[in-house]
Amino acid sequence: MNLKPHRFFLHWMALLAGVTFWLSACSPPGLWPDLVRPNEEQTPAKITPTPAETRVHLFLSATPSPTPVIDLKAIRGEEVTLWHPFTSKVADVLDQMANEFSRQNPYGIRAGVVSVGSEDVLASSPGISAVENPPHLVLAPSALLTRWGREGVVIPLDDWMRAPEVGFSEDVVGSIRRVFWQQDRVNGKQVGIPALRTAYGLIYNQSWAQELGYDSPPSTVNQFREQMCAAAKANNRSPYLEKRGTGGWLVDTSSTTAISWLSAFGLRFEKENAPDSFQFDQPEALKALQFLRKMQLEGCVWIGRNPSPQQYFAERYALAYSGTLQMLASQQRILSNVGSEDQWLFIPYPSADGTPIALSDGYSFGIFRSSSTKEAAAWIFIGWLSRSEQQVRLSEAYSGLMLGEKNQDDLSVSGHTGEIYPSILPAPASPEWLIARRPLEDAFWQVFNLASEEQLVTILPQLDEMIIELSQDP
Repeated sequence: MNLKPHRFFLHWMALLAGVTFWLSACSPPGLWPDLVRPNEEQTPAKITPTPAETRVHLFLSATPSPTPVIDLKAIRGEEVTLWHPFTSKVADVLDQMANEFSRQNPYGIRAGVVSVGSEDVLASSPGISAVENPPHLVLAPSALLTRWGREGVVIPLDDWMRAPEVGFSEDVVGSIRRVFWQQDRVNGKQVGIPALRTAYGLIYNQSWAQELGYDSPPSTVNQFREQMCAAAKANNRSPYLEKRGTGGWLVDTSSTTAISWLSAFGLRFEKENAPDSFQFDQPEALKALQFLRKMQLEGCVWIGRNPSPQQYFAERYALAYSGTLQMLASQQRILSNVGSEDQWLFIPYPSADGTPIALSDGYSFGIFRSSSTKEAAAWIFIGWLSRSEQQVRLSEAYSGLMLGEKNQDDLSVSGHTGEIYPSILPAPASPEWLIARRPLEDAFWQVFNLASEEQLVTILPQLDEMIIELSQDP
């Protein structure tokens, strides 16, 4: 097959064209805005220097800026709107939360929630501040937030977080894993507050593996190959002809699966001298592609016709497939529907060095640049949404990871996740990932659809060339 960049370019041109709190005595300390009290002299909203006792958080920017002090009269009755991309249970829970916050907060702040329907709509919304009813805060993918942060569309949150009254205490910051905080930083500034996180791993049939003689999931890539090949050999002996040629890992060519496999072989996918630029033409990446290609030639991985892998898995066409936490509940339903009693797990990817990994990304809260009172009201709402009990509600609705260790066992599908948390690593979340991910999908597709094995070595250099070309497009 011709591996020139034209396929990448045409694919991308088509895509590019489409392109808190409420104040109460029982609340935890360090979560309230520095507001003028009702019996104090009312003055216009103003900026005052950050006091010396401002909290210090190790990962926040080193130089504090003036901390806003908001006039209570000015903020009272303020209306703010949150945009998000969800149409599922998460949307319903966000609606409920906005109503609860609007009823309960003592400032009379009214919060509204609007679903824009998809991430693509959210990402392609031109001139957000110029729309008829502009949003004031957003729940968006970290890569999109960091892009907006670089463009100045959303505001840095460092000074809000560290302020004596308005900020987060060390306990609040520490209740969220640092790996999640890191994904919402751009140019040394925190532009997002983690809200929802998922993990990318393998759905693995533990019962079938044990029947094949394997007592534990694979932790190295060689163990993975051995188990997948054993399942493929078993299905090749099946009396059912349609099962022959199946059994191993069910191929998935999404960008998250691709980056997971590359990371499993030790790839550091950003350039050392330009950490915001992706560079895939590295020895570790080539080893990953050669490993998977060899497994395909051995018949240990296969490509399904059905875009949904869950039915294949339930009927033992695949010992493992790539997926996310959001797929686990439906996987269990499908297993029940076919009468399967197989035990299964969501496991991290095996790695070359025996340390399994599960990349994680998700959605965070950000504040669009607007007036000081709108920004303050939005921050109060985010603070309320970031309380531990609200985090649990959102994570359960999303079927995602719990943000902190304290609540990690509250995950409704935790019985299938095993020890996933120690394996968590941050997935790419820089603005450049929005450009790199589609060409990466095309490149990974090429691995399993090559005319000759010799062409394998040309994929990564061409991938880097295409990313550079797309990055330079206006």
